[in-house]
Amino acid sequence: MSDDDSVQQHRNKTMVFTLEERKLLLRLVNMHYDVLNNKKVDSASTQLKNQAWDAIHKEYLAHTTLVRLSRTPQQLKRCWENMKCKAKKGDRVSVSLLRWGEMQYRAQQGDGKWITDSRLNSSTSTLDLMEEESEADFKDVLPENNAAKVEQMQSVNNSFDTNILKLTQAIENGSCAHCNCDKGEKTARIQLITLEKQQNEELHQLKLQMIKERNKREKELHKLAVHELSLKIENERRRAEILEKELGN
Repeated sequence: MSDDDSVQQHRNKTMVFTLEERKLLLRLVNMHYDVLNNKKVDSASTQLKNQAWDAIHKEYLAHTTLVRLSRTPQQLKRCWENMKCKAKKGDRVSVSLLRWGEMQYRAQQGDGKWITDSRLNSSTSTLDLMEEESEADFKDVLPENNAAKVEQMQSVNNSFDTNILKLTQAIENGSCAHCNCDKGEKTARIQLITLEKQQNEELHQLKLQMIKERNKREKELHKLAVHELSLKIENERRRAEILEKELGN
């Protein structure tokens, strides 16, 4: 193996996944959601999962505008598993990412009717805010084959995670009046609140419309019942007249 290959492999292992890369990975995982979340460990299920990761890997590398480095299927799988593991431990960034991925999946499946496109965009914007805050830490940072650069890269990674954690805590726990959120974060929070109010209003209007339609149908059914009763009475009257004439004759 050449020195260049060694440096490239080392770079791939030490460069962390950006938020955009992780969001891309979650979208691709959703395409194979049933296979990857299958709890069976038999040979057939394992083979299907390996095929799914190969397909995800191929599609992942095709997104050249988002992907910084060539990743292996094993690295993509490990990144996904790390996000789930960190989310279980309460890591706010991983929790936010997995929530975003779940919203995407529900919208794709068509059973998340309450999730509008604007709400998905707002969720994406919130994650983008974290990306903008930390993106500068990765510019022109490429680890070389020496201990000093590796240590520098580790410091950058730690700074990246710390910045995202602080920002996520401010978004989820702090109020607009007391937190140190910037204008963009406050705008994202206001958009979410506005969307919730709009959805509640739409739900209220929908319920009113359903009540009106139900009342309208009940009135129509009542009219039909009255008309049917009138016809029966008229038929009975005519039969009585005919019977009376026959008896008279």
